[in-house]
Amino acid sequence: MLSKRNFLLSLLALSLLLLPPSLASSNATSPFRATITDVSGVQATIHNVTALRKGGFSLFGGGGGESGETKLSLQYGMAEISLPFQSIARLELEKPASKYCEVIVYLRNGKQLKAKIKSQLQIQGKLPSNATYKIKAMYIKSLTFSKQTASLQRCPTCKRHYLEKSWKFCPYDGQKLQTK
Repeated sequence: MLSKRNFLLSLLALSLLLLPPSLASSNATSPFRATITDVSGVQATIHNVTALRKGGFSLFGGGGGESGETKLSLQYGMAEISLPFQSIARLELEKPASKYCEVIVYLRNGKQLKAKIKSQLQIQGKLPSNATYKIKAMYIKSLTFSKQTASLQRCPTCKRHYLEKSWKFCPYDGQKLQTK
């Protein structure tokens, strides 16, 4: 007979098997592109941008307690706010400290707000060479968000996005890719 703990673990494992791949996988891509200038003046343009949060428990996150999100958690006064990438045009970071960096957030609606972001938060994405790029917030001078280009392809089944133009089929489920 299964113990209550083993039953719950079995139920959790079964639910992960039944989830659509876009939810069960940590490899789902982000539709965002960003141009990042670091504190030394080096600029990089990356695609599939996510904010990588370490240490938080995430049922669908990647290995080692990491989860990639398309939103930023900011300290705004005494509150924490979660701001989706699609609302952000640009970030300018100033005064990095040990725990938080001050940041000016320029929103797409023309407004701006001054907040704080965790210094250890990582922004990650892919360089045009497909190499992985990761940078901690404390080393970012500015970051400008944009949507991916029109050449982005999407799988209609698993909802993943791909920049590789030569691919005709999804490498995860074999479905024909659609161009946006």
